[in-house]
Order: sequence, then C-alpha cells, then structure tokens
Amino acid sequence: APPTFFDSMISGPMRVPFENPYKGSLEGGSQWRYFEPVRPGDRITVTSRIAEIYERRGRLGSMLFVVREIGYMNQFGKRVAERRRTAIYFQTPEERSR
Repeated sequence: APPTFFDSMISGPMRVPFENPYKGSLEGGSQWRYFEPVRPGDRITVTSRIAEIYERRGRLGSMLFVVREIGYMNQFGKRVAERRRTAIYFQTPEERSR
C-alpha cells in the first residue's frame, strides 16, 4: 500500500481529558515513520494517544497545540507505521471580537 493509505484510517473518536475552548482549528503537520510494508489482505489496527498539550500565543492570539501519536499494527502484531500529528486550535475572529 502507498504511504498515504494510512491517512484513510482513523482510530475512532478521541476521548480528550480537557475541554477545548477554541472553535478554530488547523493542521499543524505530521511526522511519519514506516516499519513494514502493508499488503493486500492485511488487517490494520489503529491506536491513538495524546502525547502533548500546550498553549502559545501567536499571530492568531492564544493557540492550543494537541500532539497525538497514532500507531498502526498489522494482524501479526507488527508495527507497520507511526504518525505524530499536531492539531492547532485557536480563537476565531468572532470569538476575539466578543
């Protein structure tokens, strides 16, 4: 399977231990590591966990960064890939004007 195949796989709704105060969001980037090829017929299990949460001020005002580590395992228990994905949440212009 091509490397972008993993983008089509999700681990289900993420339970987060915090309340996100911001409505705006954008993709902050991803880092990928590949370990084993994925072949037709493989069954892939996806797991996800929050690795970091931190807040910064930037051009958009206060921003919340949430870093997730996502793992992809095949039916033999071998790790086939890992993704470290950053989501950035921020105040929308409407929220800032209140």
